[in-house]
Amino acid sequence: MLNIFSSIMGIFVLAYINSKVLNFYNDYLVLLTFFLLVIIFLLSSIIAQFLLTRFGHHFVLRLQEYFLKRILDTENLKILELGKAKILASLNNDIKNISFGIMRLPEMLQGFLFAFCASIYIFSLHSLIFLIVFLWLFFAFLISHFIVKYVYHYLNLVRDNEDILQKDYQMVIEGHKELNLSIKRSQLFYEKEFKTHAKLKCINAIKADTLHNLANNLLNAMILALAGLIIYLSLSFSWIKLNEATMVVFIILFIRTPLISAIGALPMILSAKLSFDKINKLNLASYEKDFKEIKEDFSSWKSIELKNISFNYPNSSFALKNINFKINRGELVFCIGKNGSGKSTLSLILSGILRAYQGEMKLDNILLNEENIHIYRKEIGVVFSEFFLFDKVICEEKEKNNLSCWLEILDLNHKVKVQNFTLSTTSLSQGQKKRLALFLTLMEDKKFLILDEFGADQDPLYRNFFYTKLLPLLQKQNYTIFAITHDDKYFYLADRVILMKEGNLKELNQKEIKELNSNIFDQI
Repeated sequence: MLNIFSSIMGIFVLAYINSKVLNFYNDYLVLLTFFLLVIIFLLSSIIAQFLLTRFGHHFVLRLQEYFLKRILDTENLKILELGKAKILASLNNDIKNISFGIMRLPEMLQGFLFAFCASIYIFSLHSLIFLIVFLWLFFAFLISHFIVKYVYHYLNLVRDNEDILQKDYQMVIEGHKELNLSIKRSQLFYEKEFKTHAKLKCINAIKADTLHNLANNLLNAMILALAGLIIYLSLSFSWIKLNEATMVVFIILFIRTPLISAIGALPMILSAKLSFDKINKLNLASYEKDFKEIKEDFSSWKSIELKNISFNYPNSSFALKNINFKINRGELVFCIGKNGSGKSTLSLILSGILRAYQGEMKLDNILLNEENIHIYRKEIGVVFSEFFLFDKVICEEKEKNNLSCWLEILDLNHKVKVQNFTLSTTSLSQGQKKRLALFLTLMEDKKFLILDEFGADQDPLYRNFFYTKLLPLLQKQNYTIFAITHDDKYFYLADRVILMKEGNLKELNQKEIKELNSNIFDQI
């Protein structure tokens, strides 16, 4: 509304010049009124732009909040399908593009409003000249629109190129050690992949910017040509009085800058639209303002059972096949098998993270589904083989006094301190980091622990302590443990051992556990 008011005031100032200032230039009251109108026009423009700018920044803030919350609420399998690079590209590039587009929106809005209000005023001065101005500007915008369509096309290609470059950046950071060790691999990646992708983005960006500049300059030239045409028609054919023609030219030149700014803002706004569409095409979970409130409590559970569970990843031949498995409260179960046999996938289903499976999963007699899976997850603590280490400690009230005790048990007390529920450091060896991840899980008092290759990164001394001392201690404290392991010398410690082979599950009996040797592993 303020932009409309500001545009009307701008044209009103021009009308006042035409009707009063040109005719009563010796009247100081007219001059005073003129400057007052200019001040009102200035203030309304400033306030309108400020409010639009504030709206734009708040819009981007809400978009960031909505987008991140949608990522948090999206199922893990969907995140795996999308890939880290595509999501990071949207978080970095798309939200930035939308931010820039929103910031340019006031320019476009004000430019077109000025043009609209100016057209009405020109119509009031001379209808035939209005028709000429309208047709001329319409033709100019038609040509600009045709060019801007190609700008949009090349901006779309630039955005796709950014996705590819994001993967390249990720590859450099995550594979930096390997690239350091191989000059040939580094050269191949840099020369054949990265430079090719970067050059393609550069070419597309140049094409987009060149066409954008062409549209801008063409519009500028056509507006100046229109001003000359109006004067020519007045002088040669007397279609309009010279003072009216001068006023029309004055109006055209007045709206020239806002119009060019409006056209200049179009590519950025189109880029913002592209980015907005990119975010929507990710098909993340719908936005919900709050996190699900957990009122129910499953902490007194006795058993977890998988019934006829089958699962396969999209675009993959691997599948879990008709898994039937039950784990009772307080049990220590070891899961063994070759790499790629389905151990980690089974653990993800047990943890409630993977949901796109066939079959049933029950907690006691409760069928786990979309409505209650978040309650179940509250009971599950997982240390993944590829884990992320947070620096904040989420501590149950009853566990506060055990912070230093658990750090000592995990042999971290000489490395890490907890200050204001924040870890003093996470710069540790891989084995120590994994113990620290277990520490964070234990502090949340999650009574079902899933440990994926926990012993793999530990030194022999602590690995022995983990199997012979720590796991029995956790069992005494009523923890249920599902541990994926290859440490065959400790298999005898488990209550049960299950074998995964090509997506199938087999439980080993006591005799098979005792006789585990190279022949068994040949069978595995």
